[in-house]
Amino acid sequence: MQINKVQLKWFIYAYTMGIMMVSVLPVNSKGSSSPINHQHILSIRLDYLLHGSIYIPWVVVIWFVTRFSFKTAPLKASKYLVFCLLFAAVMEFVQFLLPYRTFSLIDLSSNVSGVILGFILLLFFKN
Repeated sequence: MQINKVQLKWFIYAYTMGIMMVSVLPVNSKGSSSPINHQHILSIRLDYLLHGSIYIPWVVVIWFVTRFSFKTAPLKASKYLVFCLLFAAVMEFVQFLLPYRTFSLIDLSSNVSGVILGFILLLFFKN
């Protein structure tokens, strides 16, 4: 089955809305005894890994729609990276404004790490 650009755009919209919903809904909220807060993988809390891992495919799939070249369009690549980093940061800062969520610098760094890792994967596989 071939996925066309319109379907990919709708997938990106849905994925982005999913990130936004998980960021603002009272999932794993302050004082929660959620199991992901207590699970560790290689001594790293599972929720920190999840924060980063949701951004890796998001970055990659957005690139599939824009399809710019990192070599011939470095300004576009830079704007793309800044947009993704800002989005990841804003999704964590929004939690500061919500009484049932908690802002965390570790979550913020996990979000940013996921964006950077996604971007590095694109650089590695597309060049």
